[in-house]
Parts: sequence; C-alpha cells; structure tokens
Amino acid sequence: MRTRKLLVALAAASVWASAHAVDVVLAENFNSVAALPAAGWSFVNVSPSPGQPWAQGNAGNFTAAAGPDNSYVAASYLSTSALSGPVSNWLLTPTLTLTSASELIFFVRSAGQDYLDTLEVRFSANGSSTNVGTTAASVGDFTMLLKSYASSTDNGWVGLTYTFSGLAAPTQGRIGFRYLVGDVATDGNYLGLDSVVVTGITTAVPEPAAAFLLALGLSGLWLVRRRG
Repeated sequence: MRTRKLLVALAAASVWASAHAVDVVLAENFNSVAALPAAGWSFVNVSPSPGQPWAQGNAGNFTAAAGPDNSYVAASYLSTSALSGPVSNWLLTPTLTLTSASELIFFVRSAGQDYLDTLEVRFSANGSSTNVGTTAASVGDFTMLLKSYASSTDNGWVGLTYTFSGLAAPTQGRIGFRYLVGDVATDGNYLGLDSVVVTGITTAVPEPAAAFLLALGLSGLWLVRRRG
C-alpha cells in the first residue's frame, strides 16, 4: 500500500510539474537527521528540563511515509526529562525565500495510544532568526501559525499543505515545526514528520488539458489516502 500511495503521489506531482514552472525551495525526506544542521536546519528545545531533541525515526513505533523505514524525524514526551510539565521542542528549516505562490507540503503522524500529541507549524519572517523565545509558552519571532495537528490516536500518515498567499513580496524566513505537550504527566507520546517540501510556482495557469489531468491525479491520491 505504501508503494501504491507513493506511485500515485509521484504521478500527481509529475502532472503538476508539467502544467507549472515549479521551483523547489526545500525538499527533505529525513534520511539522516544527523546531517540536518549541516544543511541549515536548527534544533531548539525550550521545554523545562530539556531532554531529547528531534531525532531519527524509530521504525519500531511506525515506519516512514516513504523511503527507508526510519527515514523520518520524530519528537516525543522525552523532549523533557521532567516527570510533569509542558514540552515545546522546535525543528527549524534553513532560511528560505518565499513568495505568495510558495506552498508547504508535509506528512505528520502520531503514535496515539490515548496520549495527545500536538504539532504546530509556524513561520518567522525575520530572516535567519532562530528566536522561539525562552519558555515553553513563547513563540518568539514565529508568530505566524500556518497549520496545527493534534491527535491522541494513530491515524496513519496525514498529508497537510499551506499556501503562503498572504506574503506581499518575496520574504526571507524560517518555518518552525513545534512539538507541543501540555503536561507529560498525562499527555505526550511520539510524533513523526516526513517528506517536507516547499515550492514556489512561477507559472500558475495550466492549459485546460493539464488542469484536468492534475485534478484527476490529485483525486486519485486522495482516494488512496482515504482507503489507506
């Protein structure tokens, strides 16, 4: 089923690319989380008694959305070494130049088991800043909330998108993925992030035939996800 999903996704992406001039600003499949800092990614854990940062996926919990089984990045309740209290553990992309045509695409999954895991996706338009504040309640420069996902059950990999249509001009900044837990005494388990892509579209109007094929490809992807 994972192979089928990937083939449908690639088919839809191929049709999309044939109908648009697409600039891929960022594409990360997390084959090596240890290599992320060298590629410009940053880890910031402002949980009380900070514990583990975002780490390589554990295939024993669940396998990646695509690629090798552990090729995703994950955070857990072990983000704090305390037995109670909040978690705020950030993974920040490299500095990106985004426009109103830029789109963020990613997949997220929670291990569930009745423990609530939350992911906030935020944007800082302050260039290369890594300022997320100094407490679990703060967001620093990352004041723009793009998406949030919260679940206490394992719903499989869920694909989410965000289009930066509100940007008036090309803007330099970072996207922040923030793992949140209100109190690890009662919530927080394990959450994975995979297949992060950021694009910019310079030619936005496809020909009618291409538009039809794109819609067909995307609807096929949606059906496969629903059945998966």
